[in-house]
Amino acid sequence: MVEDRDQETALRQAYTAAAIRRNEELIAAEIEGEALDNTLELEFSNGPLKGPEPIGEALQVTVWSMSGAMLCRLSLSASATGGEVMQEAAKASAIRQSELKLFYKDRELAAKMPLGDLYSGSSMDLSLLHIDPEWQTFMEVVSYAGCQLAVAPARLQADKPLVLRAVRQNGCALEYAAQLLREDIEVVLAAVQDNGHSLEFAGERLRDDREVVHAAVTQNGNALRFASTRLQGNTDLVLAAVASGSQAFQFASPALRCDRKVVLAAVDLNGLSLEFASQQLKEDREAGVEEQLAEVQRVLSAVTEPKVSALCASLGLELLTFDFLPEGEPGCTFGEHEGCTARPFNVNPNWALSVREKAGRMRALILQVSNPHAWRKARNTESKVAAMRLLRQKGVPLIPEVLGWSADTGSSELGAEYLLMERVPGVGLDSILDSASEEQRQSYISQLATWLQAVGTLKCPGALQQVSGFRIQGDGATTGVEWAVNGPPLPLRDGFAAFALEALDDVVARIKEDAAAGWEVDREDMLPSLAEVRRFILHYRAKYEATPESILDACADFGVCHGDLHPGNVMCDPESGKLTGIIDWENVSWGPREPDICASWLGDRKSRIPERGMLCKLLEDLRFLHFFSVTWWGHCITLEKKLQGHADEARNCASDARKALETFLASARPLLEQDFHGEPAP
Repeated sequence: MVEDRDQETALRQAYTAAAIRRNEELIAAEIEGEALDNTLELEFSNGPLKGPEPIGEALQVTVWSMSGAMLCRLSLSASATGGEVMQEAAKASAIRQSELKLFYKDRELAAKMPLGDLYSGSSMDLSLLHIDPEWQTFMEVVSYAGCQLAVAPARLQADKPLVLRAVRQNGCALEYAAQLLREDIEVVLAAVQDNGHSLEFAGERLRDDREVVHAAVTQNGNALRFASTRLQGNTDLVLAAVASGSQAFQFASPALRCDRKVVLAAVDLNGLSLEFASQQLKEDREAGVEEQLAEVQRVLSAVTEPKVSALCASLGLELLTFDFLPEGEPGCTFGEHEGCTARPFNVNPNWALSVREKAGRMRALILQVSNPHAWRKARNTESKVAAMRLLRQKGVPLIPEVLGWSADTGSSELGAEYLLMERVPGVGLDSILDSASEEQRQSYISQLATWLQAVGTLKCPGALQQVSGFRIQGDGATTGVEWAVNGPPLPLRDGFAAFALEALDDVVARIKEDAAAGWEVDREDMLPSLAEVRRFILHYRAKYEATPESILDACADFGVCHGDLHPGNVMCDPESGKLTGIIDWENVSWGPREPDICASWLGDRKSRIPERGMLCKLLEDLRFLHFFSVTWWGHCITLEKKLQGHADEARNCASDARKALETFLASARPLLEQDFHGEPAP
């Protein structure tokens, strides 16, 4: 009996995998205009299921249930089809024919397939598999939206193949799995590898398992909060968590937060870690700032004219001039800001270069050295370089050419991360827009609209899992890559509503945590308004993302988002009235494009889905979490108010957030009343 159950399980799993694989093949064939039969070829890890050997001259067909009972025996010609056998099997089993599948060894019988195509002997034994239609439906549903496991019957929440498919699509689906499967290491590992926060739903034993916890904190460092007390005291795991989670160090054990060596290592990985150190070590904050300033100075002093000249020579260029760009130059912001010492190393220092090519042509270039802050190491440089190269490869205009770059301080010619690119001619559009005539203004906006349409032709590669940056593969190709941002994973694969809800819930949680900790800048008065925002997101989900198909449709126009498309980053030539380039690609990402499309200065431009445009604008204006960016640490430092010395700036940011909420709700409330007549969205 145990062998029968094992055989049935193997056949069910193989059928499910084959059905999904075949569906993908059929879709591809349809696109190519090919015609394929719908026969499934099943694969088994231990080889195919064995069938009987032929035993006679006449074609005798015997149908067996998975329990080993003989259902019927038929005498048929070789030209008889699978459909004829299925009719008799349905009568004998008293099960709807649509719920049955017949297999000879490891191959399914299609309804129109002649038996002789499968076997030329005198007899054949067939296995009858009952496919639960509800199980099959949910297998398809969780392939698109894993958290739909929540509405599955309890028996299906305990079905391991189904749960595995759900958590691989969305790790947080683990919350809805049966308790037995929350304690299954294969299921839990699959979940945390997709979303580290799903560790919260794992069984107690696995939250104390080093392999599971390491996988979780590698995916999202803040998952350390759900690890066992014992593992929260493990130095290696804590530092792994800090490397990928901006708030992770607060979940380390008290002993580690008092350990100066560990704290310094954590601060080196993530500057915010100092806030969660013991009080005694926090008093060393001034020394920490001095260390970071010293690192900035080290980078600045590393960029010398001889090194830059050697770099240019390696690219076939002769360096002629080499000048540091001060504040106020387009795309250049570096150094202390008036009234704000929280960002003494705000973004990236820039130098203006004049070079001569071997052919004699003169060129103006920009050398940008990446900020040495730990949060920006490697990935920010690679992401913007990869994005700019991808756009140029696809023929998108106005993208500066990248001549050289390095994201590895150790191997860099300058001893620092850098980006060498062409200097876009002209002036920032912000410097002339106010004085331009309405005709000139509309001409610039029209040109930018055309550019946005060109960018919009680039679609995300595959199913976008979350807001992502870019990576250059070993073969030089550019692809999207998932990176944790300063907050939750924000799972776009479950639709924009899930994405926005998780961002909003993270905001609310941080406000409550700060209030409980006695933070001097009170933001709790915003909670009622944020609750209304949550209701609006539910309204959006009910209207646009109620089914897996509608989720795919609503997210179909996600793509490349510049993320900071203000007039100062749009260069133009006032004499010709033409745009000359788009600069400052720090915040570029794969994801929702509304921050670009709905930029207020572009006029009354709308998102394809108006509610999504409204939500994007609000979440960007709140600036609790800049979820469009791979790394946007500067504002997170000030707005999350983790540096006690900058409460005044924190109050200003909170005031701006309140204004953004008021503006949003003024537009959102009428929509809610119109669509739901004052009742909560489903």
